[in-house]
Amino acid sequence: MSPRSYYREGGTTMSLRTGSVSVVFLWSLTGVAVVLGQSVKYTSQKICALKGSTVDLSCSYTNPKGYTVTSTEWYYRKNGNWIEIRDYSAGRVSYLGNKVNDCTLRITDLREEDSASYQFTHWPLAKYAYVTLSVTGLQVLGYDKNKLTCRTSCPLTEQPTYIWYKNGQPIREGTSSLYVHNFSDEDRYSCAVKGHENLRSPAVCNTDYCVTYTSQRICALKGSTVELSCSFTYPRGYTVTATEWYYRKNQNWKKISDNYAGRVSYRGNKNNDCTLRITDLREEDSTSYQFRFTHWHLAKYAYVTLSVTGLQVLGYDKNKLTCRTSCPLTEQPTYIWYKNGQPFREDTSILNVHYFGDEDRYSCGVKGHENLRSPAVCKKTYSVTYTSQSICALKGSTVDLSCSYTYPRYHNVRTTMWYYWKNRNWKEIPNNNAGRVLYRGNKVSDCTLRITDVSEEDSTSYYFTFKPSDLTKYENVSLTVTDVVLEMEPTSVSERNRVTLTCTTKCSLDPNPEYSWYKNGQPIENTKTNSAVHILSVSSEDAGRYSCGVKGHETLLSPEKTLNVTYSCIVIGICGDPAMVCIINDAIKHPELHPDWQYVTL
Repeated sequence: MSPRSYYREGGTTMSLRTGSVSVVFLWSLTGVAVVLGQSVKYTSQKICALKGSTVDLSCSYTNPKGYTVTSTEWYYRKNGNWIEIRDYSAGRVSYLGNKVNDCTLRITDLREEDSASYQFTHWPLAKYAYVTLSVTGLQVLGYDKNKLTCRTSCPLTEQPTYIWYKNGQPIREGTSSLYVHNFSDEDRYSCAVKGHENLRSPAVCNTDYCVTYTSQRICALKGSTVELSCSFTYPRGYTVTATEWYYRKNQNWKKISDNYAGRVSYRGNKNNDCTLRITDLREEDSTSYQFRFTHWHLAKYAYVTLSVTGLQVLGYDKNKLTCRTSCPLTEQPTYIWYKNGQPFREDTSILNVHYFGDEDRYSCGVKGHENLRSPAVCKKTYSVTYTSQSICALKGSTVDLSCSYTYPRYHNVRTTMWYYWKNRNWKEIPNNNAGRVLYRGNKVSDCTLRITDVSEEDSTSYYFTFKPSDLTKYENVSLTVTDVVLEMEPTSVSERNRVTLTCTTKCSLDPNPEYSWYKNGQPIENTKTNSAVHILSVSSEDAGRYSCGVKGHETLLSPEKTLNVTYSCIVIGICGDPAMVCIINDAIKHPELHPDWQYVTL
């Protein structure tokens, strides 16, 4: 009997018959897929979630007793085709399930392009049910019969409580409708969903041309990144040809230009988003900012005021230290307190200290910005304090050994010196040593030392001192210089198996770095920036030379490692001696492997 197969669309049965072996598959279109005692069940078949939020596509699956799951895959539908999720979308997608019964998929920072159907499978011949995800933003509609409406493009899966804002301040919690009896030209209204207050809608106003800032006052840490979020509206049919941001200096508005040295980027568009991002904030960035778009004829412009602050520890008063900022930080922060350079408590801006030893040094930072901590304080009259007592730096990079020093009032500092440890002796560092070492401090309080193009020979201990002083015991800072190394496990693998790539250093880089990944010398787009990347289901297309690096140091990449991928097949039935049915990567890719094999494309 010659082998034959058939496939029938639209029903509930698929039969693949080869010789005397018959396999029957059953499935359901009600959210549960069943195959030979196997099933996949989605908690919800339709999900509507907010743009920018996080969603879990919850599902579970079962297998016959004794069946071993070797791989799990999620797919999404695009242009009528099912495409496997392989790169896990720049770190936004993570598989929370296992190889037993849980197949939950999590997607963070949802975008409108994530709206699609999603499907889980762990068995290569099954046609499964799927879950449909719709991603929506919020939009305020009105002004109609004194009513504003908070609209979504799909009904949110969780029954939400809406929060209404007037001029950036919350005024009411309730339904998606708000009644407004007096809507003045100066007022701006927006809405959000409780639990997602940071994902509020663009604001609306009662005039044809309108610019609205999410916050009109922002306080941010020196050295951090801030976004001046805003939206704008204009009459229907109007065309925006240019967008411009201005800042106030000496009572005049000046257009933002190249004087910000690449620290400013426009994150908006010419539609309705006018967000501005400023990185590496400096105290001189503290001023008012204003957005304008072309041919806007209104003379009165709203604006946002930015205040940039450092951190300072005040005390020691009644056993209390205070972490002070010059303005109240916009995001309610959690403070981290450090003792002798080591974190020891997460708390408020006030720290109670029952014993303050002469050798102790205290500093503070804000959670999420641990690299922007305050100068340390101590009780001694003469002191030297290092921002970090242990520093890890990439070979070839530039590192600052940041420190500050104190002395009695009216004391005159004549000489400043740095030393390094070599051959069991402390040796003075001559300034501009081989052109790589530069003293960035002064004779007031700053004693920072900069070393460029660091090498492994620079890995040692360093300390600062000044004269005259009564310093007899010298604290020091330890510098470790490291290469970037790529680890690959395994380096040779067959298709559909898993490979883990890990970017390692011999010390912990601070702050927590983001990583860049490369294949055959080219950056891999849309790859997550963690130190480890998992290729959950390898294909022949994944073979190649891989390397990694730390973002911001793209010239300092790891040596390359080669991933070898071998072909694999799944035998599902005997078609007659010696032929068999074999599937390779769901496609007829390599018919030359065995001339007697029959291939089936799924």
